[in-house]
Amino acid sequence: MFWKTEDGEVDKRCLFLVLLLTGAIVAGGLYICSPFFDGSGEEVPAEESISLESEKEEPELLVYITGAVKYPGVYKVAAGSHVYDVIHEAGDILPYADTASIDLTENVVNHMQIVVKTDLAGQGALADGKVNINTATGKELETLSGVGEATASKIITYRKEHGLFTCKEDLKKVPGIGDGKFKKLEDSITL
Repeated sequence: MFWKTEDGEVDKRCLFLVLLLTGAIVAGGLYICSPFFDGSGEEVPAEESISLESEKEEPELLVYITGAVKYPGVYKVAAGSHVYDVIHEAGDILPYADTASIDLTENVVNHMQIVVKTDLAGQGALADGKVNINTATGKELETLSGVGEATASKIITYRKEHGLFTCKEDLKKVPGIGDGKFKKLEDSITL
């Protein structure tokens, strides 16, 4: 055996060589696996390696948005997002939204609720004679051809139970309003 001398003793030179080689392998492994090594062969300062890790792991925030947006609900957004970003995720604001009541540049925080209020002033019956089915009162709805007190009440009840209409065709979901009645109303209504 190469690590033993002729008289059966361990060859110290061979043992030294084996230990040196083992030490070099361990040192190389530690260098490569070091948290201060970025794989390019250059050492990365401790501050940079920590900031790179924190940039990669941005937490998501849960934000609930309701009110005058197309798709109210709970959204996951990246940390550092603003109210504007959440509104964009929710399909944007509706035409009758009161944007003066919210700060679009406000930073969102986890578990935040954003309420986009409606601006109902003058939004029921419009100047061009069309009735806004999302904001009209019962009396304003009754001005539509073929809509009486009962149908107006059903429209308002539907809005309360299911939220605002997102398109004119949603009016057909109200009990008692079928395709025929909707065609008569279509040109007289707006959102």
